[in-house]
Amino acid sequence: MFKKIILFLFFLTLLSLVNSTIAFEPFVKSQGNPLPFTNDFPDWNEIGQYQPSVIFDNGEYKMWYASTTGSKFKIIYAISADGISWGRQNLLDV
Repeated sequence: MFKKIILFLFFLTLLSLVNSTIAFEPFVKSQGNPLPFTNDFPDWNEIGQYQPSVIFDNGEYKMWYASTTGSKFKIIYAISADGISWGRQNLLDV
């Protein structure tokens, strides 16, 4: 009985997707909430950045995040006055 219910829900979901339309629009940079990541990072930062945490403290943005080259991991601390231009320094190489 349980398998029949799961099968019914699966087909119901499948049928609901048949008539749905998925539309993608191009990303637009928000003026009120800028993203700090650009393509001008050093080589070790090219593969990926993970788990950013940003706070606004004493008139500046402070961010901590993890970065990797694929074989080496780093924890990075960055400071910004405007939320766009960031100064970075390594906190921990793992």
